[in-house]
Amino acid sequence: MDTLQNIHKRLLFIARLFSYIGAVLIMAMMVLIVFDVVLRYFLNRPMLGAHEVVEYLLLMTFFLFLTDCWNVGSHVKMEIVYEKAVRLRPLFNAIIGITGALLFAGLAWKVGEEMVYAIQANQVSSELLLPIWPFKLVAIACLLLFIVQLAVSIVIPPGGHKKQGAPALEQHD
Repeated sequence: MDTLQNIHKRLLFIARLFSYIGAVLIMAMMVLIVFDVVLRYFLNRPMLGAHEVVEYLLLMTFFLFLTDCWNVGSHVKMEIVYEKAVRLRPLFNAIIGITGALLFAGLAWKVGEEMVYAIQANQVSSELLLPIWPFKLVAIACLLLFIVQLAVSIVIPPGGHKKQGAPALEQHD
């Protein structure tokens, strides 16, 4: 059990680190959008590719926040059923962990296939001609982290570390 606790602590740390990267990307998107609006409306010179960059950054933020949202218990679930069925929570956690891990493993597999194709076909974005595969690589890394976290959550449910303080970059409230 100590090994699993250590793995869980490391996963919490990595997930929190990913969420901080996602927060920085949100700030970058905000600055980029404001800059583009200023250029467009005041100087009549819109930025080429700003919309495309924001699209890719937004997609990356989704994946970067995925595991940390799970860890702090902020994903959507049937609270009415989950909170009232105290005795069934371990069963619910096992079902959610197993089915979630399988679902996201399938998604990771598909994104992996698309990444291989993107590399082989030299796929690039439409405006700025950015290679697409690095964005898919970020998605795969985040999905793999989430799959492992879901598997661990079968034994250590999400949000369970709040009482002890999260061994991440900062304490959860």
